Amino acid sequence: MTMICGNCGRYGIRWMGPFNKLTHTECPHCGGQNCQREESQEDACRECGAIGCNGECYGDDLMGFSS
Repeated sequence: MTMICGNCGRYGIRWMGPFNKLTHTECPHCGGQNCQREESQEDACRECGAIGCNGECYGDDLMGFSS
């Protein structure tokens, strides 16, 4: 699985340290350390928290309203 930054939500988290003793992970975008999370196939929408809406709810699904 690909690691995603839990702070900025971008891909690219990498292990840091000598190859024989990797010490931590770091995000090249925001500089966060050990803030990784794994991408899952069931990531929740940032707007409504639902699984599988793919961001098409525009936040209005939060209250069950539809347009």
